[in-house]
Amino acid sequence: MRILKNIIISLPVLGLLFFPYCKRADNLKVFDFGGDFSLTDQYGHSFHLADLRGKTVLLFFGYTLCPDICPTTLSKLKKVNEILGSQSENIRVIFITVDPERDTKDRMEKYLAYFDIGVIGLTGSKKEIQSVTDSYHAVFEKVVVKDSAAGYLVNHSSLTYLIDKKGKIRYLFRQSENPALMASIIKILLDEK
Repeated sequence: MRILKNIIISLPVLGLLFFPYCKRADNLKVFDFGGDFSLTDQYGHSFHLADLRGKTVLLFFGYTLCPDICPTTLSKLKKVNEILGSQSENIRVIFITVDPERDTKDRMEKYLAYFDIGVIGLTGSKKEIQSVTDSYHAVFEKVVVKDSAAGYLVNHSSLTYLIDKKGKIRYLFRQSENPALMASIIKILLDEK
């Protein structure tokens, strides 16, 4: 548990040191992790990240009963879409659950519809989810909470991955970054040929 907390706390610090904001697309780093995967969306259809080639993707890991990170991230992404206006039509937002036991397709569909930005909610078996989180260097851990109706919470990474039209991670957004900054960085990729 302590190691997981240290990893989660140190990720934003690493971001500040190694992934500074750049003003040109050719200066945005291309990360050597992430990649294609296949899961099931909130409607029960098979989803393949490769099918989104040509679109800019914002991907993050979370769960519908998350008390803070997930609703904050989704609210920020809604604001980013508003800032980008019609350009947001070329963005796809992906929410991958780290709580497949409770995040049924129906629960995800209702939860994500609330934010009204066309979020693609993805689930799979524990093994499939673990494979994707490993590929994206994300972490999560189930934590039992006594005297809670939820029974447990899931500590998880809070990064949002900016993925370019070729399927490569180009930026890691931290929770501290505001929608205006996020939109300006995303616009760089939207304008990229």
